[in-house]
Formats: sequence, C-alpha cells, structure tokens
Amino acid sequence: MLLDCAGLNDDAFDYAVDKGYCEKAAEGGDSAPQDVRWGVCGYSHISIYNEGYGRARWEYGYGSIAGVVISHELTIRWTNADTEVSDSFWDNTKGIPSPAYHSEYSRSVGRGEVVTSLWGTTTLHWGGTCQVEVPTAYAKIT
Repeated sequence: MLLDCAGLNDDAFDYAVDKGYCEKAAEGGDSAPQDVRWGVCGYSHISIYNEGYGRARWEYGYGSIAGVVISHELTIRWTNADTEVSDSFWDNTKGIPSPAYHSEYSRSVGRGEVVTSLWGTTTLHWGGTCQVEVPTAYAKIT
C-alpha cells in the first residue's frame, strides 16, 4: 500500500513525517525564498520553502529599531499562480515585549509557483505604530 502524502491535512502530514511515512522536500530548492525590507522603524522579512506534496513552509517576522514592540497584527498572503488559488493567514499577538519577532507556519497550498507577502502593523511600547514594509518571496512547490 502507498500513503497519499499529498492528500493529508496539516496535522496528519506532520504525524506522517514524524513517523517516517512521508518526507519533506529539501529546503530551498527551486526558489528565491527570502526578502527583507527596511524602513525607519526597522525591518520585516519573509521566506517560503518547498516541503513537497504540495506543502509550503513560511518563516517571517520583524526587528524594531524604534523601540520594544508590545503587539502586532500580521497577515501573510499567498497565491498559487498555477492553480490561481489565493489565501491568507493571520498572526495577531499582544503582550510580547520584544524588539524582534520570528515565526514559522506550514500548510498545503497545492503544487505550483507560490508568491507570498507579509503585511501588518506593530505597536511600540511608547505608543508609536509602524507599518510592515511588505516583503515578498516565491517558491516552486512540488
């Protein structure tokens, strides 16, 4: 019997990888995954990687040079150019006093060329608000 790794939901895929039933693709293949954008408040970054079986993994975040960030509202948008499917996910957090933030997320997006971008705002401890400088990245998802 053959396990349909491409048809698994996110939790089932992670379980199957942990048990050795499915393999993630090598990171960084067929992609230009990284983008970092600087502004007066600091930088924002996003990367996307091919995990295989139509799955992508994102790494994203920011670093502030204008003060400690106490909350953020981030939106990660993506489009699969081959299937014309678009979606987004959110990362909204309060009470995180830190000048920097980094997170990861993975999910099924289908096979094809996937373009992604990071949008959002951060709130600084002294009351200032900074807009994310909208980094973009792409990867060929297999």
